[in-house]
Amino acid sequence: MATSLNDGSCGVLITCLYGICNLLTCQIFLVDYFIINIMYNEFNQDMGNNGYGSDINWDEVIKKEARGYNDIDLGEIQHVDRGSITTQKGNLNKDRFYIPKKFVQRFDGNTLWFTLTSEDLNLYKIDRAQ
Repeated sequence: MATSLNDGSCGVLITCLYGICNLLTCQIFLVDYFIINIMYNEFNQDMGNNGYGSDINWDEVIKKEARGYNDIDLGEIQHVDRGSITTQKGNLNKDRFYIPKKFVQRFDGNTLWFTLTSEDLNLYKIDRAQ
C-alpha cells in the first residue's frame, strides 16, 4: 500500500530534513572552527608566539651561544626578529642559519637551546658569510 504525502508524513519528512540540515550545519561549523584554530596556532608558532621562549628576554640572547639536540653547535646568536633567530658558526668559514623561534627550547642565561638536529640545521642554512 502506497503512502501519499497528504497523510501528514510530509511534515515529518520536512522536520527530519530540517534536523539533518541543522546537524550538518553544526558539523560544518565545528570543522571550520577547528581548522581556523589549527591555522591560527600554526601561524603563531611560525611567528614565535606559541609559548616557546615566551619568558625569554630576546635582547639577552644576542652574542650568546646556540645549541641544538645532542649539544650540536649552532653558532653564536647574531640577530633576533619577530619569528626567527639568526646564528653564525665558524671562524674562517662562517655559516649562517635563520632558525624559526618555534624550535627554541630554553635559555639558561648562557646558551639558547633548540630542538634541532644536525639534519634539521641544514634546512635553515642561509649562505656563507663574507
